[in-house]
Amino acid sequence: MEFSAHIDKQRHALPNGLLAFKGGNLRAEIKAIPRGTYSELLAISDYFDEPFFNEKYIVYVQA
Repeated sequence: MEFSAHIDKQRHALPNGLLAFKGGNLRAEIKAIPRGTYSELLAISDYFDEPFFNEKYIVYVQA
C-alpha cells in the first residue's frame, strides 16, 4: 500500500493542522496567524496544579 493513498483521507477527530506544546505569552504568535484560520489554545494549567504548567498551552491551528 502506498503512502500517497492515505494523504487525502481524514481519520481523526481534528482536521489536519498543527498541534504543538508551547509556553509563554502567545498573543503575538496567535495574532500572526492569518485572519479566518481556526486556532485553539488549551491551558495545561487547567488540568495540572503544579506551577511548572502556568503559561503552558496546547495549541491547535487548522491547516
